[in-house]
Amino acid sequence: MGLVLCILGFTGVAWSIRRNVADGLGLLLVIGSLYGIARCRIFDGYSHFLFDAATLGAYAGTLPRLAASTTPSIVGLKKWVYALASLPLLLILVSPLIDAQPVSVQLLGLRPAIFFLPFLLIGAALKASDARRLAWWCLGVALGTAVVALAEYTYGVEPFFPINEASRIIYLSRDIGEERAIRIPSTFSSAHAYGGTMVALVPLLILLLDSGRRRSTVLAISGLAAACLGVFACAARLPFLGLLAVLGAVLFRGARRPGIRIGGLVVLAVLALVVSRNERLQRFETLSDSEYVSNRVRGSLNESFLEILSENPIGRGLGSAVGTSIPYFLLDEAKPQVGMENEFARIGVEQGILGFLLWLVFGVTILARKPGRLQKFGGIADVGMWVFCIYSWASGFIGTGFLASVPGTMMLMLFMGAIASTKAVETAESSTGLVSAKLANQQGA
Repeated sequence: MGLVLCILGFTGVAWSIRRNVADGLGLLLVIGSLYGIARCRIFDGYSHFLFDAATLGAYAGTLPRLAASTTPSIVGLKKWVYALASLPLLLILVSPLIDAQPVSVQLLGLRPAIFFLPFLLIGAALKASDARRLAWWCLGVALGTAVVALAEYTYGVEPFFPINEASRIIYLSRDIGEERAIRIPSTFSSAHAYGGTMVALVPLLILLLDSGRRRSTVLAISGLAAACLGVFACAARLPFLGLLAVLGAVLFRGARRPGIRIGGLVVLAVLALVVSRNERLQRFETLSDSEYVSNRVRGSLNESFLEILSENPIGRGLGSAVGTSIPYFLLDEAKPQVGMENEFARIGVEQGILGFLLWLVFGVTILARKPGRLQKFGGIADVGMWVFCIYSWASGFIGTGFLASVPGTMMLMLFMGAIASTKAVETAESSTGLVSAKLANQQGA
């Protein structure tokens, strides 16, 4: 059954994205949202690759056209894709010379290393109309997963997620309240994946809220409320901080827009009413424990990070670091992982100092800009996307997974591609303006 779903996912996304890129990405987002519950209920090994197969369908439907594109933003991002992908592939080739993981484990390690990079090109090619169409898919995901989350809250997680190796991380997260309740994963592979994806949907839902149409505004408010409540229901602290940053940024930027101002107030009122009356939604309050927070941060940001880089200057190869998820059917083959709970330490262990520096320079190059100048999707949603990207990269210093989350990393790369394309357009316009000014001066002289 899992193999059949992989084939259907590949063909369905490939066909959809050829017809309309937003619909293809929307279908992929739905598959990614259902990926967690699918691989637990269809426990046959093949289901582990459901999202990977669907993603390959997206690439098959878009990359031939993008590869031939001469748009400056896409040309620039291609160079980053080649640079970031070359080192992991080279490490697999030279793995017999180092104490690396088995090749099967290394191949699965390609997911956080390079698998999501082509979404940069797709994001750069998105138009405002594509983003608005994709926002409707985000609305469906937010509302649909909220219904499942409510059912899990009411009846428990067990009826939805059978207890097996694929759901192990879900049942390890029993830390809510005195009754030690399970964090709500909805349909995702973990509570963190649920909360992180809901944060990623906020900028696109803002596009619907800012449309000026009554029907879209009402639905967008419902979707925003569902997404925000999902962050509280997942009971993970990092998504809560991300929600504060993204929601605060878009509401501040759009405060002068009546639709956004009213919608924001309604959503905040719903959150205050629901969260204040339910202790299971208040795990974020542990952030007020300064001793706990400092210990948690110190565990990920300390001198061990520099030691890891110095001990692994050329890297140990893919799959060798803590943070790279190894599926249950390869655990017997895999060697023990090393490292710490830090995504950048994971990159350093697996790809060495060069890989760490490449990723760091890549992130800084794309995101080091003034968010107020981002206007590809109207300005407000663009700021939300930029803040989500900053939050995702910052979370890498105190946790792992922001480069392998399903479907969160897809959204991250799409947003980064969109941000990079805005920068390229601005640069081209500035260059054109300078040339025009010089010509005018010459003619005047």
